[in-house]
Amino acid sequence: MVVRWSSLSVVLFLACSGSPAAACSMCPVVRDTLSEKLAQAELAVVAELESVQRPAGPGERASSPPALFEKRLARFRVLRLLGEGALDGVGTCVDLLCRTQASTGTTFLLLGSGGREPEWSEPIELSAAALDYLDLLRELPSVSAERLALLLPYTNSPDDLVAADAYAELARAPYADYVAMRTQLDPHWLIARIQAADTKTHCRILYLMLLSACGTVEDAQRLAELLRQRNQAQQPVLHAAIACYLRLAGAEGIALVEDLFLKDRTVEWTDAYAAIVAIRYCGEEFDNVPRPRLAAALHHLLTRPRLAEHVLADLARWGDWSVVERLPNLFREASGDDRSVRVAIVQYLHVCPLPEAKVQLETLRQYDPQSVRAAESWYGLGAVAASETSHVSSDGQTAVSKRTVPATDTASLRNEFGASTAVRWLMLGGAAILVCLLAAGGVVRSPVAKEPGL
Repeated sequence: MVVRWSSLSVVLFLACSGSPAAACSMCPVVRDTLSEKLAQAELAVVAELESVQRPAGPGERASSPPALFEKRLARFRVLRLLGEGALDGVGTCVDLLCRTQASTGTTFLLLGSGGREPEWSEPIELSAAALDYLDLLRELPSVSAERLALLLPYTNSPDDLVAADAYAELARAPYADYVAMRTQLDPHWLIARIQAADTKTHCRILYLMLLSACGTVEDAQRLAELLRQRNQAQQPVLHAAIACYLRLAGAEGIALVEDLFLKDRTVEWTDAYAAIVAIRYCGEEFDNVPRPRLAAALHHLLTRPRLAEHVLADLARWGDWSVVERLPNLFREASGDDRSVRVAIVQYLHVCPLPEAKVQLETLRQYDPQSVRAAESWYGLGAVAASETSHVSSDGQTAVSKRTVPATDTASLRNEFGASTAVRWLMLGGAAILVCLLAAGGVVRSPVAKEPGL
């Protein structure tokens, strides 16, 4: 059995979907914000670089730790204390090894911990704009909506540190905060930034999600035209554009998404997957698009195994069990790399509360016992399968004939579905995510199209 890494994102999403979202899942991953770093540090000071000792010469390197080759001994003079700490005060000198290449007189933010002899993290260089921004952070209200509205303009700052931190503050906020600040958002400003050629991809995604909270019917029509154009330059933000369109157009907009991305088997895999991500987000975050209608839209992808494996997790989480009878054919038709969909099918049938699902599972077990056994072993479903098999008679019919299941039982089964995979996948997924974060350096920056349009 072949299990592709693409399955990982579905299982992780399913495992984590039972708890409220801590951030906008549409926006790319971000580093800790400056506010969080300041809150975590025992010492925080603004300091000026006074001197830097030259790197060790060739004769000294043989006895020096390799890790110090890139570092230099720098002396900083404290200009300001941010909060209370163990330093003597303004004018105190701080010596530390760091990798700065800045010239003397440059201002830095130093964060440390450890009392009288603190350990300092790598200094953060501060421009005049960053200094002003740092002062702003300390005065901002703690109420999320008001705070985010004040920080939004800074996402367009020419200072990279300021722009990245303001983006991080907004990207780490849940969608509910975007809705709460909708009266403070300017749709025209957002549209202008979405259309601007110098807007970074991750910011364009953020602006689209903010527009979904405050846009108009006219904006929905503009987005519909954008989706019809299928401009390749829009690919990095396509998932956010579809989600924004569905939020503004409501249930009536689903038909267009079906026609453009879901019904046509010739649609590129990346475009169809962007639609899946958008529909998934709508089902979890928006309240103006019924989940049953979203689930029905995903049914179109059950004829494409590589996409079906992603769709089944969402259908199970939303309690849509109407596709049980379609799965055996999909299971049998899957071949080559597409055989990984068999894992998702077995998982879906295990959690489905309908008696028909258990019958179908036993049918598939007879057809390909090795794949079913491998899927159950992979997801820790073997014990569940054994207990369920005892309820199936020799002719393959279950003793239970009722089609309906109490809502509480269904919810419990869905929770077990997520819990049964979480521990196993999070161990693997945690390592994979860590590698991605290190490779991305915090924020994934994609090339910006010259003519993005809206």
